[in-house]
Amino acid sequence: MNQTPSYDRHHIDIPRRRGGAHLVWKIGIVAAVVAGAAVAAAAGAGLFRKDDKPPVLTVVTPAEGAKYAGVIRLEGSVKDDSPLASFALGLDGRDVTPALPKKLAKSFAFRFQLDTARLEDGRHTLTLAAADERGHRAGAKVVFYVENHATVMALTFEPPRVDQGRVLQVRLAANKRLYDLRGELWDQKFPFFPVGDGYASLVGVRASCPPGDYDIALTGTDAYDKPVRLAGKVTVADGGYIKEEIEIAAAEKKALFDPALEEKKRLEYAKEEKLLTRNRDDQLWAGTFVVPTTGKVTSPFGTYRKFSTGGTERHLGMDIATREGTPVRAANRGVVMLAEALIVRGNAVIIDHGRGVFSIYNHMSALAVKPGDKVEKGQVVGFVGSTGLSTGPHLHWEMRVFKWVVDPVQWTTTTFTYRDAEAEAAAEEDVARAYGEMLAAAVPEPLPEAIETKTGDVGAPAP
Repeated sequence: MNQTPSYDRHHIDIPRRRGGAHLVWKIGIVAAVVAGAAVAAAAGAGLFRKDDKPPVLTVVTPAEGAKYAGVIRLEGSVKDDSPLASFALGLDGRDVTPALPKKLAKSFAFRFQLDTARLEDGRHTLTLAAADERGHRAGAKVVFYVENHATVMALTFEPPRVDQGRVLQVRLAANKRLYDLRGELWDQKFPFFPVGDGYASLVGVRASCPPGDYDIALTGTDAYDKPVRLAGKVTVADGGYIKEEIEIAAAEKKALFDPALEEKKRLEYAKEEKLLTRNRDDQLWAGTFVVPTTGKVTSPFGTYRKFSTGGTERHLGMDIATREGTPVRAANRGVVMLAEALIVRGNAVIIDHGRGVFSIYNHMSALAVKPGDKVEKGQVVGFVGSTGLSTGPHLHWEMRVFKWVVDPVQWTTTTFTYRDAEAEAAAEEDVARAYGEMLAAAVPEPLPEAIETKTGDVGAPAP
């Protein structure tokens, strides 16, 4: 996948040199027409008429909202009752004012030729600004469109058949810029990021999504501010999840099911959801993820759980049982968004890996990082424990994509990336180097206590 920066439709770079040098648009005629003196003595007083009006700016071409191709003429005029002190033209936020006489007349017309083939197809904005010698100012703006090529778009899915709880990659190839792209599958919505000659999104298909054929709908806005709608089909297959029963025997663990805690749990959950819906524009991770700790997998992702205290739920992570105090390492490069003690999750850490991808580490005995810390793949973030709703020392490891929970094992065997092959290879090399350093480094001391933050706080801002 090719990586390109996001397109800002208001900042097209138009090379230019003053003093008669070549512009992207060729100057056809710059004609300053003196309107003549409009001064008369007031009858019997000999006083000049006071000018209290701003300049009048007029654009004849381009017309507001019109679409153009090839070479077009830009024309308009500036008029005022007083001599003009300044005049400026802008195109998409760039100054493209031609060389003008040092002394401006009260009015003049302008005519230029613009080769639209040098501009990207889509929306463009022409701006005018003028001021007279009395300090009156005026501005004008015209939005027009360029279309020199037909629009071509193609929507594809990788793979076209995906298991419940796994990741689907959606790609949109397009020869023009698109905006505000959003996709929808079942009850899930997901954004797109610009990639190479198009756009892409990683979709974490929910484990609860019933098997079957689904329409994926994509909506957005094209370069002409018109709605874009595309659709395709994908098959969701059964994930083959098992059932298990969980015995809650310890009194302090049973107490976590007390209805009196429900409101606090709800606030904690809302805080987590706010964190997990942040979408950084940059991708921090590279290559595959690593399993965060050593031990035995005692409960895989997606199992249907029935508790001895009553109630059922789906297990939305992978449990790894091991000795208490065993280091827990970051599965990949990212930024710590949460590190604190929670009711159900116990001592927990949430890492933002960028572009909607998060990893979560629960039930730790102690923490080794704090919100805002940048962490490398393999860096110790905490230590295995049994805090929160846990029946023994283990790590609950979770992966999220745009807040939706997915099987973490898939991330240890498959490389998901928004980069092109060359950029991904370079990023993987850098992350692998740091990973080796983390494994060779001494294990840090635990922080004195879990970092407490106020409920509703969204952690440190993305750097």
